[in-house]
Amino acid sequence: KIVDTVAALEAARAKQSRITLAVAKCDHAVVNGDPHLLEQVIVNLVENAFRYSGTDRVDIALSTDSGLARISVTDYGIGIPAESLPHIFKRFYRVDSKEVGGTGLGLAIVKHIAILHGGNVSVQSTPGDKTVFTVELPLA
Repeated sequence: KIVDTVAALEAARAKQSRITLAVAKCDHAVVNGDPHLLEQVIVNLVENAFRYSGTDRVDIALSTDSGLARISVTDYGIGIPAESLPHIFKRFYRVDSKEVGGTGLGLAIVKHIAILHGGNVSVQSTPGDKTVFTVELPLA
């Protein structure tokens, strides 16, 4: 339900930015936690993807495996340089991109909410190709 809620909340922004927000999800994934905080996690990742996407597509995927719910958000934009990857979840850290803006807090918030819920967040990025953020949370 939270993935659907975020997709609906972000639909206007996606349309305004001429980005297709594609959602692929499994039938059922239940995690214990605060729905507002978990919604914030996905909103932060989607809005980050919109900000950095160099194409007209952002994907959200929800799957389950080995007792975990995995939520991934993929953008097909500028990517993150390898030297920045160890730092992007730190408060106020921003990859040098003044034209994009932001405070450098969104990913730190994502990380702390994931940890609060017994989960984790990771990133894989290929500069000039795509970036995938994945949040793993224990299933209820």
